[in-house]
Amino acid sequence: MKSYKKTLVKVMVVLLLIFGALFFSSLRAYLKGDKSVFNLGIPGENLVVMALSVVAIFRVVYLLYKIEDY
Repeated sequence: MKSYKKTLVKVMVVLLLIFGALFFSSLRAYLKGDKSVFNLGIPGENLVVMALSVVAIFRVVYLLYKIEDY
């Protein structure tokens, strides 16, 4: 594997961990009934953050799969 692919895989794994942490922190805040994670004033903000985190996680996994194919 070329060096740029190794670096790209490392960056993607870090992004995966960040989005996972964001998802679980938002889930925890939602289940406890605490304030929103970012406090933007949007109703159901924690649910939106969780949904976008899941979409981002799927996107990163898809990109990791595509990187390994090349």
